[in-house]
Amino acid sequence: MKRLKEPSPVDRSRLREIREIFSMFHAMGKCYEGLMDKSGIHAELVGFQGFDTHRSEEAEFYRVAFDYSCERVFESHERVLHRYRSMAKRWIIAAEFLPSDLDDSLVPLDLTDLPGMHLVYENAADIDLESASVASMGFDPPCGELVSCGQKCGAAREPLPAQLTMTWRVRGESDRTADVAVPEAARRASRGELRLTFGKTKTWSATFRESTYQEED
Repeated sequence: MKRLKEPSPVDRSRLREIREIFSMFHAMGKCYEGLMDKSGIHAELVGFQGFDTHRSEEAEFYRVAFDYSCERVFESHERVLHRYRSMAKRWIIAAEFLPSDLDDSLVPLDLTDLPGMHLVYENAADIDLESASVASMGFDPPCGELVSCGQKCGAAREPLPAQLTMTWRVRGESDRTADVAVPEAARRASRGELRLTFGKTKTWSATFRESTYQEED
C-alpha cells in the first residue's frame, strides 16, 4: 500500500472543504432515501458528481480527494465546485434544524460566519471513537460515535468555563477522561467556533476561531 506524505497546509484546507462537501451529499442522500414520495426530485441532484479535472482549481481538489479521502472520486466533465460551495453554505444553516438521527452526517467545517457559539468535535487520529462527550456542559447534541477523520457539530452554551472534561472510549477499551483548557478568547466571546480535536497523539485539545458573522441592518 502506498504511504502518503503528510498533506501540505494548502491541501489540508482543501481536504477540510472536500470533507464538508462529502458530508453534505451523504446526509442529502440519507434524506432522499427516506422520502416516501420522491416525485419531482432528480436523484442525480442529491448525489456527489465529482470534480472537473480540466479546470486547474478543481483538478487540485480531485487530486487531494483521490490521495487523502476514503470516498470515491469522479470526473464531473463540467464545472461544479462553485455549486458545491453555494450548496454547502446553505447546508450549514439547514443542518441545525435536521433530526438528530442524521448527526453522523452533519459535519459543517467552518461555522465562523454563523451567529452564536458553535462546537466542532474532530477526530484527527487513526482510530475510531465509540463515544465522546463533554461533562458538565450543555452542548447539544452530544457527540456520540466519532470515526477517524470525522467531525460533528453542535451548539455551545456560553459562558464557557476555563476547562472542559472530555470523556471518550475507544472500541473494546474502558472510558477515559481528561481536562482540556478552553482558550481565553473563547471564554470572552459569545460568537465563534470552539473546536475540540482528538489528535494523532490520542490527546484532546481546544482551539477557537472568532465569528465573522455580521447582523444585517
